[in-house]
Amino acid sequence: MKISVCIPHYFKPSDDQHGYGSTRQTPRITRILSLGRCIGSLLSLQRSQRNCLFTLADKAIDHFGLHASEGSLEPIAIKITVCTDGKNALSEVLHEYRDFIQVKSFDLDDPRQLPIATRDWLLKGDTESEPADLYVYSEDDLVINDSEFFDKQSWFLSHSKSKHCLMPHRYELVFRRKVGRLLIDGPLRPSLVRQFTHPQVHAGRGVYRGTTNVSFDIAENPHSGLFIVNKEQRDFLAKQQLPIDGFISPLETAATLTVLKYFKVCKPSLHCHDFLTIEHGHPSFTAFMNHWTHRPMPETGPSSPDHHAGATQPSLSPE
Repeated sequence: MKISVCIPHYFKPSDDQHGYGSTRQTPRITRILSLGRCIGSLLSLQRSQRNCLFTLADKAIDHFGLHASEGSLEPIAIKITVCTDGKNALSEVLHEYRDFIQVKSFDLDDPRQLPIATRDWLLKGDTESEPADLYVYSEDDLVINDSEFFDKQSWFLSHSKSKHCLMPHRYELVFRRKVGRLLIDGPLRPSLVRQFTHPQVHAGRGVYRGTTNVSFDIAENPHSGLFIVNKEQRDFLAKQQLPIDGFISPLETAATLTVLKYFKVCKPSLHCHDFLTIEHGHPSFTAFMNHWTHRPMPETGPSSPDHHAGATQPSLSPE
């Protein structure tokens, strides 16, 4: 599986009132860590059919094939392009990963348009590269810890006939108050969301790799800081006049409205949210743990792991 990833990256601390990570007054090392983890996590998802062993005794590198259980998932090759304005970037991180990434610079009058320029390069501009199976737009502080993240995306897009997009649940680590993770993309105001979509709980279901039962919601908050489309969807979007604003800011417009305008956007239902998650590597929401009201949440769906035992593929029409 070939995957093309484009990441807008901008770092210039200021007194920006929106509080975005790229402009927030945070220590440089914090942003270095989040960008490095973002790129590193993508590189770690690559897979080959062979590995090798460093054999010190013989001063040799011994190559060997993977066992059947290890090689049951197809190889993954990932091309990473980091997009900047050519000036305001963490150059030390980009230099450290120089052998593994490409850097594309745009001459922009307004750096807030960098997410839009990055999206357009991913979907319309990079015509010289070989076609990919998946095209990924990702903000620069997202960390993928699931080794099958892209396998799950490919499975979902295939079985939903390219009419939907699947977003992960973003989280920040907490591990206090007897809480492990804070899911940071809870429901948005209905007046905002219903301009673009009609949320629905348990809108679809499926069984991943024959063992994992999952249900999907038409998301009440479709934002996850990224989007993933297959080649068919990318070819369709390349012919459209893509939005440059309309969903909060250019940042969210690029990551969310790009696909929300043309496809139904799903997330795993809350009771099976662990099926697809992504870490927000530059935490900013956990600070609210000390200020907002804490309250118990009612059950939102079946808790039994085999409640969809009869499903064989996603059925992403209303049940």
